[in-house]
Amino acid sequence: MYVGYVDDRLLFAAGMPDYGILDGTIHQSDGECDSAEFKLPPNNGMRDAPIKRASVISIQKDGKEVFRGSVANTSTDLRGARTFNVDGAMLWLGDVRKPPFVMTEESVTYYVTALLTQYNAACLATKQIKLGTIDTTLPNLAVEQTEYKSILVLLQEAMQQVGGTMRIRYADGDVYLDCIKQYTNVSMQTVDINTNMLSLEDKIDGADLITRVYPLGKDGLTISGVNGGDDYLVNSAAENLYGRIDGTVRVDTDDADALKAAAASYLAQNCGVSHGILVTAADLSSQDITIES
Repeated sequence: MYVGYVDDRLLFAAGMPDYGILDGTIHQSDGECDSAEFKLPPNNGMRDAPIKRASVISIQKDGKEVFRGSVANTSTDLRGARTFNVDGAMLWLGDVRKPPFVMTEESVTYYVTALLTQYNAACLATKQIKLGTIDTTLPNLAVEQTEYKSILVLLQEAMQQVGGTMRIRYADGDVYLDCIKQYTNVSMQTVDINTNMLSLEDKIDGADLITRVYPLGKDGLTISGVNGGDDYLVNSAAENLYGRIDGTVRVDTDDADALKAAAASYLAQNCGVSHGILVTAADLSSQDITIES
């Protein structure tokens, strides 16, 4: 059973008088910011309690917190039902910006700790985020920033640079930020076409396809000096098949060899159409507590 709270006060619970909820959804995706949406009827006595951007919304499933965030916007229909759109706790990190700085090569743990320390010193006590699990196998990184960027953007760029992913985790009433290479827990719940699979789509996407890339580094640096005079890389096989499709990539480096290596990796990832399968399935754990969510 899902139960919602606003600033530690009960907001909704299915079947409870004065705390009704019409419907709701939590959106979660690997490495991205969570969000939630729920609709409260006009007779919900707490419907006016959430304050946009200030109140903290917490959602629990069977007594365990699964989401925390703040209301981004609301809408009310003609019958008085109000829909709340809630941004997850990770987006709180976007509220604080850091001045330009230079950091020589340091560990991910050092960098994330420094950024969270600055964020927590500036944010409300109700929006504190603690340092969680940091994968120590992630490589070190060096950073040079010339702009005022948010803590969230700086962390996202760092994870992109070292090949990690961020996730928000809830434990003992606190919010933790983990930086990991990959998830270690895999649910053993079966997705079966006759039981809980709702849809399956075969998707092919050519929107990001390129056959040659023009990389740019710091201060207009190109790869011509380390690439036989050419300022681009080309995948001949892809270009013969699809024709010439240009692309660019910017890399925060003043090393032409590093720029070329990054461009080669980018081209390899984008020189073909992406092909995947989209599966929509119902979570059976809501009907049977012995099934892992």
